[in-house]
Amino acid sequence: MIKNERMPRFYADLANMKLASKITSPTLVICGDSDPYLNYDLVMGSVGHLPEGSRLEVIEGGSHVVYIEKPYYHLFRDKIMDFLSPIPL
Repeated sequence: MIKNERMPRFYADLANMKLASKITSPTLVICGDSDPYLNYDLVMGSVGHLPEGSRLEVIEGGSHVVYIEKPYYHLFRDKIMDFLSPIPL
């Protein structure tokens, strides 16, 4: 997230969405639903600017370091593997 104390929050949010729209590959966004540092409205809005095939996965109970938190790290890993696995024929 772009942080600039002189930039009003609204403009920082718009700048982040503009950056998201420059991503050209399908992207997986994973977060915990209890992360005190996330602006979930911004996360949801930014995902809409990612390319087709992108996904948002919210892990219930996970917080800021969901990728190393027990018991969530297994689910985090599984979501990545699912996203990266080719579609079965």
